[in-house]
Parts: sequence; C-alpha cells; structure tokens
Amino acid sequence: MSAEPITIRTMAPVGATQDQLLQRMRAIMAAEGNTLVVVNSPGRDGIEAAKLALRDPADGRHFLMSSAYSVNYYPAYSDVGYRREDFAPVLGVGAYNFVHVTAAENPWRDLGAALAAIKAEGRALRFAGVGQVDLLMMKALAARFGVAVEFKQTGGPPLLAAVLAREVDVGVGTGTHEPLLRQGKVRVLAQLHPRALRGNGAAPTPHDLGVDVVQDNFAMLWARCDADSDAVDASVKRLVAVLSRPEIETMIRDGLLMVPGLLRGAALERALAAQRDSFAALRRAAGA
Repeated sequence: MSAEPITIRTMAPVGATQDQLLQRMRAIMAAEGNTLVVVNSPGRDGIEAAKLALRDPADGRHFLMSSAYSVNYYPAYSDVGYRREDFAPVLGVGAYNFVHVTAAENPWRDLGAALAAIKAEGRALRFAGVGQVDLLMMKALAARFGVAVEFKQTGGPPLLAAVLAREVDVGVGTGTHEPLLRQGKVRVLAQLHPRALRGNGAAPTPHDLGVDVVQDNFAMLWARCDADSDAVDASVKRLVAVLSRPEIETMIRDGLLMVPGLLRGAALERALAAQRDSFAALRRAAGA
C-alpha cells in the first residue's frame, strides 16, 4: 500500500532549477507507487510561494521549496506578509553556484571588462535577476566601477530568454543555464561564490573584482512552524531516500550545476545563521 502523498509548493516556474529537481523526484517516487505533488508558485523570489504555503495544511506532508532567501532574508528587511518564525527549516537539498552570464555574442571577457565598457558608453548596466539579493550583489559590483544598474526581476527560462535576446547585458545563472553554456550560447562573466571555481581561466569572483562579499544560497524545504512534527519527520525520511540516490546527486551536480549535499538540524541552522551574516555585509557593500 502506498504512503500518503507529499505536496511540495515551489517558488520555481516550470522548467527552472527547483522544478527540474522536483519533477525528477516525482518520477522516481511514481515508479515506486508513491505520489509527489508539485505546485509551481513563482513570484517575487519565493515570497508568493511562502505566503501561499502558510495556507496549506499543517499536516506534515505539505512543504515549501524555495531558496533560503525567501524566508531567511525577505522578512527581516521588509513586510512580506510572513515572518521567518512562521516556518521551520527542514532540509537543505543543495547549494547554488550562482554566476553572472551574458550572451555569447557580447565581447566582454569577464564582468569587470563588461562594467568598464558600459561605463565608457555612459549608460547603466541592464541586469536580470531573480530577486533583491541578486540586485544587491550586482549593485555592489557595479558601484566599484561607477556604473548604475537597471533591474529586470525574472527567473528561470524567461531570464535566460532575456539574456539570449540581449534585452539585458547580464543575468544570474542559477543552473538552468547549463544547456546554453554547453551549446556555446552564453558565457560566464563572474562566479559569485569561490566554490564554483572550475579550472584555469575561470571567471572572477567578487573578491577578484575588489568587493569582499559572496552570494551564498541553497535550495531547501520549509514546513509550517505548527506542522505535525512526527508527520514531518516521516515525510522527510521518504524525501531523503530519493534525494540520496546517486542519479539525483548526479543531476544536482552536473545538470543543475549545484553542490549536492543534504543539510539538517544543527548544520542547517548554522548555514542559515552564516547566511544572515552575509546579508549584512552585502547590504553594506551595496549601500542599502
């Protein structure tokens, strides 16, 4: 007899990084006679999904999947309709290797060269990102070169479409850019965390560009703070069994360009606390 369905509401639009991961998990669970329901609720870097998740049943079988930013950042700096304490951190499922990408037709060798060229043109950098933390990072980097930033908030396939159409100069790559990178349609201009470094000639980090900050984020599951704890534990056990499979780890690493690895309990709390410290440094660097 199959277990009760698990429902995960994700901040991701269809085809974005989290959606790709969840759809692979859904297929694996279905083959084993279990049901994973995926609900796509994109908007405002996970804020819309988080608000909707608080209306879902507190039965321990309904979860929010978002980046850590959605709950760990936004409620601390603006009124988004929920508090960080409204959610319980459940499981980190992989660290993002955020990068800045540009269309292959653009001539810039890296982000520093792009910002220098755009400053010489006397215009603002046109930038696409998923949310406010993306913008803070770009503002911190652009300020180092005396360049203003025009921001387009979008994510997933629409963000990459804006990069390819050269509607924006630079966009954040969260993993879904991997096929375009392999096809030579986009290039990486900057790596926003040192862990993303890959081989000689790798793109510069913020430190290389004179800004002492990093952009560190991870995909994770949250439960409502009032969710049934025994049911949460049982659901997480089932999800961990899927996420620990070698084919899922390979997909996270090679298909989504993330760092595989599950975070739970005290380790997850430490990661969230360290991220909150990094927010303060990033806001100072961006003049926020």
